[in-house]
Amino acid sequence: MARSFQTIWMLTAVVFCFMLGTLPGALWASDKQEVFAQTGHAGLVEFVAINPGASHLVSKEAEGYLKTWEVASGREIRTIKLQTEYGRASNIYFVDDSTFMVLYQKTAELYDLYGKKLRSITLPRFAGPVFLQNPAIGKDGQYLFNGSFGIKIYSMKDGSELVLPEINRYKDYEIYTQNNGVTDLGFGYYGVFHKGTGPDGTVSYVLYDDSLNVRRKGSLVIPTISHGAKFKLSPDGKLVAYQGGRSSSAIQLYDLATGQPVFSYTPRELIKETKVIGGFGDEQLFFRFEPDGRLLVGYVYRTDTPQAARMELVLLTPLKNGMYTERKLLFENLHVSLNYDARPYALAANGLLGVGFNDGRVRVWQTQTGELVRSFGVRPAGFRSSLCSGNRLLNWHEEWSASRKEAVLKFHLWDLETATLKQQNVTTRSRLKGTKVGGLGGGDWEVLDPHELYRKVPPEFMKDGYQELQRYRQLQGMIFLTRNTGDFYTHDTGHKLELRSRKTKQQLADLYTFEDGEWIIITPDGYYNASANGDKYLNVRVGSNIYGIENYRETFFRPDLVKLALAGGSLQGYRTLADVKQPPRASIVQTAVSSANETFKLTLKLEEQGGGVGDVRLFLNGSAVVLDSSRSLKAVQKEGGDATYRSYTLKLSPGSNTIRAIAFNADNSMQSNEAVHQVQASFSAIRKPTLHALVIGVQEFRNPKLQLKYAVADADLFAETLRTAASSLFEEVRVTPLTTREATSRDAIVGALQRYQAINPDDLFILYIASHGTVDEGEYFLITSNVGALSTQKLKSDALSQTALKELVANIPSTKKLIVIDTCNAGQLGQAMQTALLTRGMSEDTAMKVLSRAVGSTILSASTSVQEALEGYQGHGLFTWTLVQGLQGKADKGRSGYIKTTDLAAYVEDEVPNLAEKIFKRAQFPTVSISGQGFPVGKVR
Repeated sequence: MARSFQTIWMLTAVVFCFMLGTLPGALWASDKQEVFAQTGHAGLVEFVAINPGASHLVSKEAEGYLKTWEVASGREIRTIKLQTEYGRASNIYFVDDSTFMVLYQKTAELYDLYGKKLRSITLPRFAGPVFLQNPAIGKDGQYLFNGSFGIKIYSMKDGSELVLPEINRYKDYEIYTQNNGVTDLGFGYYGVFHKGTGPDGTVSYVLYDDSLNVRRKGSLVIPTISHGAKFKLSPDGKLVAYQGGRSSSAIQLYDLATGQPVFSYTPRELIKETKVIGGFGDEQLFFRFEPDGRLLVGYVYRTDTPQAARMELVLLTPLKNGMYTERKLLFENLHVSLNYDARPYALAANGLLGVGFNDGRVRVWQTQTGELVRSFGVRPAGFRSSLCSGNRLLNWHEEWSASRKEAVLKFHLWDLETATLKQQNVTTRSRLKGTKVGGLGGGDWEVLDPHELYRKVPPEFMKDGYQELQRYRQLQGMIFLTRNTGDFYTHDTGHKLELRSRKTKQQLADLYTFEDGEWIIITPDGYYNASANGDKYLNVRVGSNIYGIENYRETFFRPDLVKLALAGGSLQGYRTLADVKQPPRASIVQTAVSSANETFKLTLKLEEQGGGVGDVRLFLNGSAVVLDSSRSLKAVQKEGGDATYRSYTLKLSPGSNTIRAIAFNADNSMQSNEAVHQVQASFSAIRKPTLHALVIGVQEFRNPKLQLKYAVADADLFAETLRTAASSLFEEVRVTPLTTREATSRDAIVGALQRYQAINPDDLFILYIASHGTVDEGEYFLITSNVGALSTQKLKSDALSQTALKELVANIPSTKKLIVIDTCNAGQLGQAMQTALLTRGMSEDTAMKVLSRAVGSTILSASTSVQEALEGYQGHGLFTWTLVQGLQGKADKGRSGYIKTTDLAAYVEDEVPNLAEKIFKRAQFPTVSISGQGFPVGKVR
């Protein structure tokens, strides 16, 4: 019986999809690239639903925005603005893996995962007033089931209420379920439980599917049966859970085939609330089966926090002889209406539990282990109001509390000339004086210390003599005390600010700020600037594929072009997202998950998606160990279609190894989503790691005008300090200096780097370079001793390009790499290269950050002017001298006795600007980009 029960369920689902005309999302999703920031919900989450395959999740906030998410990656697929004219959504649930339904009071909307509305269904006019609570439409589209005051069934054709035969046949007191009617058993099944003939406690039942076909009839003996009883059915139709009319009654499981009890669960005592807020305060209990067959018991009560509820879930798994196991999960700060007109949680068949919170967070747990699997998005932190003065934008918000008698002013400060967020979440407060509590305005309240409230607002935003204005001491006076005269204005969408030109009304960029302090500014063409980790929230949608912006980073992380766009310049001629073709889909196949040997073979499957195949990179424990360029790629096996297999041999580290693989399109402008593979290596290390360092000082050049004063001295100082600091940490410290003109040519440096391709994964590799550096046509070049002319053509043929340096470093198999680059801006370009309007490409700072991410290494770099390079400090370049001081012990701020790469990064980032300001009368800001593993490089004696 159970088998046919399940089969009919699945067939009905197929019929329903056909009747509603749903289409797989991939068939609709456009191949047009769309860049969007993955923000979390701005308001409380009312509904969460997970599709049957547990691959996607839908969440809805109270403000009417709905988001679809990919569970495995945590990436947002689409934000959908729901139709507010339909009123508040009363239920959201999945119809199948790629289609979900949103129900309102008068209509239902069917969507695919990519945000396309597939169909609108007008709900019928009901006979008499009907309030919909958690309604659902049957799979064949004939009936609507409403959960208000017990289950009521309505015809989708004319809105008439349908009464099941059992309800007509038996009197109210003979029907045991709540509200003397039909009960929702879960999983699309409904039932009537009534008094049966036989011994006391005999309960007869009829089970229906949502097409109102009878699926099962039978009877049970439940000695404790009482009116107002609750029933739920297991997903396979074999078990029924029962609880009497009181929440304190035991929840009992019965086997429908045998009629025998399986186990009994006694709920704990419910919390009684002394102060009932809003009509309900006592803790509530509910129970249901979950898709994986476990019984879920939930306890919910409203907390003292406004608009918040607490939920405890107990998941029960039946064992033999009336025994069961239980797992408890506790959630705070859920939406207050939980279990009334919202459901901000959902369980999937694989044990995943999705929960939405009052503060907008959405998270997924694995209920088998209690482990947090994924967090989705981060809450946006922008404000609705903005003021502009010149090239600076003040995004602000003023709030006040009558109960606390306090006014609070918060703001973010954007510098649009440099395309950066300068200050975030600056907050000031003032006490209030007044007697009026609540009300629509704040006219009866006086700000006691307006100076304290407004003191941090930059003066250019305040009107002249604003302290003398009447509104100065009045609540909510900010808008009357400020001026808005700059070149820009904004439009708030709830999740971002659209930045527009006041003169042309043209949209120039989108501004994002996030709760965790990160920020993004992105142009309509896709070029962006971001805080250190801000771009992790940027995604690109192409058809049915969602890519993180890291897939495009090497092309579109261009702060210089963002500044150009904000200055009114044209980006015509630069690549746009529409020009970028999709990379191949990468997956690791036919590869073992354990190894007894250091040498390990990996097979990578590449499926072409229209953009060809370019570079392939393999990362071991966060650091690049293979960069296979498109020039050297060789297929080892092909199959039908566009799939190609490539084989690689790696060296593993003892213990757990994480291998990541990415593949680029043919022109290396976009990378694939990464393929990840875990390998457990059982061999043991036979020796301590070795530190390898290649230290390069390029001082003499073919072009005499490029001569440097301190490059060799800097290289020698760094090499000697490294030998001393690292000697007691490693098996060996092998430092190779290259300082003569012959040893520092392009070919000599390339050859030296290639010799490190046989070192072990646990060995450390450090590359130090002191020379000239420049950027031309969007690519960074290291000036080697053989360089004479600085034309674009000569740089490409004679200098060491970023592409070549990236490939050389990435193919060194060490999982711990540190790169230090101390360069002077070459020739007549000087500091002008750093300004977008005068450069031939991105800044060196941008180039270093891109390089760091590409090779999975920490990079410390500084680019000085020619004047500063000639003056030096203490007989050396300022950056290298500071770095050496840190390596000798000053970077060990925590006094751990060790100098780690992260310590060095923090030290030079703090000290170099201060020293440069003191010595050269202007700050010099090093570039610090941390990627891959942090590790010790020295020991403090």
